[in-house]
Amino acid sequence: GRIFVLRNPDAVVAMLQWIKHGLLPTDLDEDAANCLCEESRFWQLPEFATAIRAETARRARRVSPEQLERYMGNRARRVALPGADLSDRYLAGAPLSGAVLRGAVLSRSNMQHAQLAGADLSNAALCNCSLQGADLSGANLEGADLTHTDLTGANLTKVRLKGAILTKTVLDDATLTGVDLQDVVVNNRDVSDEQTVVVLAAPMTMAQFEKAGIAQLDGANLSRLDLSGRDLRGRSMRGCNLSSCNLEKAVLDGVDLTGANLSYTQLAGANLRSTRLAGAIMIKADLTRADLRKATLTSACLRDACLRECNLAVADLSGADLQRVVLTGACIAGAVLVGANLTGLDLKASELSGSFLRAINLSRATLDRAQLQHADLTGTVLSHAQARGANLTSCKLSCADLDSADLNHADLSGADVSMACLRRANLQNATLCEASLRGADARESDLTYSDLSDSDLVDTLLTGATIRGAVLVGADLSGLDLQASTFLRGVNLSHATLSDVNFHRADLTGTDLSDANLNNASLSCATLNEAKLNNASLCHAGLESANLSRVTLTGAIMAQADLRRARLC
Repeated sequence: GRIFVLRNPDAVVAMLQWIKHGLLPTDLDEDAANCLCEESRFWQLPEFATAIRAETARRARRVSPEQLERYMGNRARRVALPGADLSDRYLAGAPLSGAVLRGAVLSRSNMQHAQLAGADLSNAALCNCSLQGADLSGANLEGADLTHTDLTGANLTKVRLKGAILTKTVLDDATLTGVDLQDVVVNNRDVSDEQTVVVLAAPMTMAQFEKAGIAQLDGANLSRLDLSGRDLRGRSMRGCNLSSCNLEKAVLDGVDLTGANLSYTQLAGANLRSTRLAGAIMIKADLTRADLRKATLTSACLRDACLRECNLAVADLSGADLQRVVLTGACIAGAVLVGANLTGLDLKASELSGSFLRAINLSRATLDRAQLQHADLTGTVLSHAQARGANLTSCKLSCADLDSADLNHADLSGADVSMACLRRANLQNATLCEASLRGADARESDLTYSDLSDSDLVDTLLTGATIRGAVLVGADLSGLDLQASTFLRGVNLSHATLSDVNFHRADLTGTDLSDANLNNASLSCATLNEAKLNNASLCHAGLESANLSRVTLTGAIMAQADLRRARLC
């Protein structure tokens, strides 16, 4: 027998076509779509209704050739077609600079030599596109799907590719200057993963390398090649991919490696004198004992690199990322590190004498036994840094932040520490002879057994500081307010300049003030028993109600000193 179903026969045919072949009607207007959705409910095919709605929405976004031509022909305004369906189009050489094509579907379109500079193509579908020779400089391709897309010879200068998918993407001869490959996905792997080695163009073989001319290596992919001990002088290798290469003891002095990728590369003992490495990516590179004298490393990324015993004398590291770099025993004498990020850096026993380290971040850095004599650290952040036994003689540390820094046994002789923050700093056994601490904030600092001989302490804040056993012979503390202070008990202040100092109610028991200048000092109600004032000058000093029992005053000058109610027995 036969079964007759009283339903729309066209709808039934459409559903069968979709079930068997996945095909949807070509003449799908709004009324037809609503009819098919209604039929799908009767036949209990919700998936068919979903497919119909998605296809209707896609066709609504579909831009006709006439509309696109009208958009591109209007030079007065830029093309703005976010989310539009432009798949399977011929757009070769199209003027789309600055176009807003966010989320657009451009799959399988021919866009050879298209002008897309500064275009917004974020989250766009560019699968199987032909973009050979296209200008995409400065374009936003974040989150874009470039699977199987051909970008041969394309200009990708400063393109934003965060989260982009480059699975089986062809990038031969493409210009990738200034491109950040962080969070880019290649073959379903995150490029930022430390185990992933990105190969953007076909790797060059050793045979091809041998045949390549001196200036034919710009942008070449030399990843994983063994070039150890090779003399590469005179070659231009700008933008080269040298990741995971073996360049141990290679001769590269004067070579242009601007923007090159040297991540995970072995450069131990390599000669890189005067080499141009500006903007180079050198993550986890091994530069142990490499010679980088006078090298240009401005804005280079050296995160987690090993520069142990490396020679960086007079190198320019301005703006470089040096986070977690190992610089143990390295020589950075005369190096420029303006704006460099050195947070948590290990500079233990490094040679940094004469280095230019102004206004950089060295917080929590390790500088134990580092040689920093004559270095310029003006305005540098050294909070919580560890510089035990460091040589900081004649160093410039004015306005530096040394909050909670550990400078135990450090030598700061002749250093300029004026206006610096030394709060809670550990300066035990430190040498500060002839150092200038004028205007410095040394509150709550520990200066136990430190040597401050002939130092300048004018306007220095010492509230709560520990100065037990410190030597202040010849130090200048004139004008300080040391009212009710107790930290100067038993301290050696002989030959010190203490004129106009406020010692009201201060405890100076056993303090050595012999040959000190105490003119116009206020010592009212101060405790000076057993203090030494031999040959001290106390002209016009105020000693009213002071405790001077067992004080030695041999040769002291006390012209017009106020001794009313002072205890002298």
